[in-house]
Amino acid sequence: MLCNTCNIEKDLEQFHQYKKNNLPRPGGASPPNLKCKSCTNNTTNKYDKKRKKSKRASQRLNTFKVCKICKISKYLNNFVNLKKFYKKNICLDCYPLFLMNQKMKLCKKINL
Repeated sequence: MLCNTCNIEKDLEQFHQYKKNNLPRPGGASPPNLKCKSCTNNTTNKYDKKRKKSKRASQRLNTFKVCKICKISKYLNNFVNLKKFYKKNICLDCYPLFLMNQKMKLCKKINL
């Protein structure tokens, strides 16, 4: 069967089988989709990435957080993006102080 997106001839196993309205079809099987599985996944991932990116951008502009160091409430886009290991709310203004304290703690551990 020929994929409408990539125009490559592929086996029927490489196409999704969809049931429309969950009605039984004469002959048992539903007709295959016109896009192959790889093209369907690629387009779905592109739209999903765009949707998530716009959601994150709007969330950063509308959400407030309180900094753990200075205790001031600020927009989410004024905070540092830390890895999962440091799930701390630290604003951009307090981040240099936080880094300095982390380095001092590390140096004390090494010297002991």
